[in-house]
Amino acid sequence: MAEAALRAIFRNECDLRRLMLLQNIITKADISALGIRARYGMLVCYFTNWSQYRPGNGRFTPQNIDPHLCTHIAYAFGKLGSNNRVATVEQNDVTLYSQVNALKSTNPNLKTLLAMGGWSATSGPYSTMASSALTRSVFINSLMAWLRQHNFDGVDMDWEFPAYALRGGIPADYTNFALLIKEMRQAFNAEAQSSGRSRLIISAAVSHAKTVIDAGYNVPQIAMYIDFIFIMAYDMHGPWEGKTGLHSGLYASNNDPDKKLNTAWAANYWNSKGMPKSKIVVGIPTYGKSFILDNAVNNGVGAPTTGRGPAGRFTGEAGALSYYEICEMQQRGSGTTRRDLAAKVPYFVNTNTKLWVGFEDKQSVRDKIRELVVGQGYAGAMTWALDLDDFSGSFCAQGSYPLISTMKVELGSGGGSSSSTSSTTTPTTITTTSGGAVSCVGNEGALLPHPDCTKYYQCVNGIPMEKSCPGGLHFSVTISACDWPSNAGCQ
Repeated sequence: MAEAALRAIFRNECDLRRLMLLQNIITKADISALGIRARYGMLVCYFTNWSQYRPGNGRFTPQNIDPHLCTHIAYAFGKLGSNNRVATVEQNDVTLYSQVNALKSTNPNLKTLLAMGGWSATSGPYSTMASSALTRSVFINSLMAWLRQHNFDGVDMDWEFPAYALRGGIPADYTNFALLIKEMRQAFNAEAQSSGRSRLIISAAVSHAKTVIDAGYNVPQIAMYIDFIFIMAYDMHGPWEGKTGLHSGLYASNNDPDKKLNTAWAANYWNSKGMPKSKIVVGIPTYGKSFILDNAVNNGVGAPTTGRGPAGRFTGEAGALSYYEICEMQQRGSGTTRRDLAAKVPYFVNTNTKLWVGFEDKQSVRDKIRELVVGQGYAGAMTWALDLDDFSGSFCAQGSYPLISTMKVELGSGGGSSSSTSSTTTPTTITTTSGGAVSCVGNEGALLPHPDCTKYYQCVNGIPMEKSCPGGLHFSVTISACDWPSNAGCQ
């Protein structure tokens, strides 16, 4: 379909039904709506700048990151200063910026994002910043300069959450957040044209909860300008409820009365609101939520609890444990691991200490990728966080990064099944526009540019495969996907 025709439909979007019609036209025509990769999904991994302070084998720095593990690394967090300009959080952030971005010298296909906000930032400062065109402009200009100065490829807006009153949000955030994303896209487009550089990526970490989504996100409007959303499909249950719960179930547990608090529901709801699946990245945690049982005998899902589980010896946060801390308990044989067959996630119970932990393991990660991310045609997976997996391979006897490596394998192999329609593919030798060979070595699953703007290469089992974008779209190096020609910047 020609770009002009597609844009004509988009300009006339007045209701959700017509927006979804546009999405369905594109997804049925080819791999994904609005041209983001499908079978080989993106894998976004968060790096946390406070994990450097953990003791012993829990300490995590950029040197612990495998440059080829993830397609995108999101640096958590940047701060919104009192003057609506970007600021650092830790005193050595600039050094860490450099170390994270230096990974791109080893893996040129790696993209890095600066995540702005986070839970501790609250919503209030972002509500203030987004409240007027002037303050939005100040922030956007500061952000562009900051990203370019420190060699990031884009931003992850981790505003938690627009219009969420308990976090300082206001009703006007619903409109203002959408305006912020729109004006950011316009500014990023203009900057790319004037600088001749690839456009900066725009993403946002968003809520899984229906009430928060409905109140804070004008989804059809946001969908027109954002590149990706990262659904934080975790912390859906926790010790605050007074009962055990699976905080990141793929589906609802039979013992969970709220059938909306699960990963599949959250992803499908965002899609039903008007966000194309090709822009939806599904969050998968590498940590568990822990509880203290009221009665050791009553220890299933939904059992009464008295509070949070004790802090892990490395992570130091009550009510949460890293995967490697959970593995350590499993290896000691200090409890029993069970699996909720409906929710498709495990939980760990120690009846001696009354500790109960809901978490992810390699099997639950496989199920999420195969059945939801790949099986339902979403853009990829996001994980919180690199430092909470067994990054050193010292605890779980499963190698380094067992959970995230499983995500990578499942996304890279298509998870064994996919509902997406494949593009036409042809084995070929990759050459650059200057005629030099481009190797797939170290680029498994990567999407690489083709001299013809309407085509691209995908590395499959070390073999370059030529693929075509859906009609009227061009391959964008910025987002490693097909996009509108005016956005792709391919000449």
